Amino acid sequence: MVLLPVKVDVDKEKLFDARIPATVAAIVREFFIRKERSLLYVCENKDGKGAARERKFAQWFEIYGVQSHFKFDFEISNADERYLNSVIGRIDNPYRTEIILACFELAEGNSK
Repeated sequence: MVLLPVKVDVDKEKLFDARIPATVAAIVREFFIRKERSLLYVCENKDGKGAARERKFAQWFEIYGVQSHFKFDFEISNADERYLNSVIGRIDNPYRTEIILACFELAEGNSK
């Protein structure tokens, strides 16, 4: 899933739209109907707003998913770049431990 502004709005100032969090939550809820699924997201940071995006998604997770889902945050970084990542899944996902361990390995193996 990639969240991008509508092409014609790319150069316009981004205004708050209260429908966005509920829309994203509905899409993610539908995705997680199958408990074996997990979602990995990377907060784009080319414009220096990656940390703000990560905070916003963390806030949305607290509002919409904390009771039935897990969220694991991890960072991959080097001298030039920093990637804030999270993986979300259902608490009853039978692969939850393996998913979190894979994130640890991904972070350790790719950070410098």
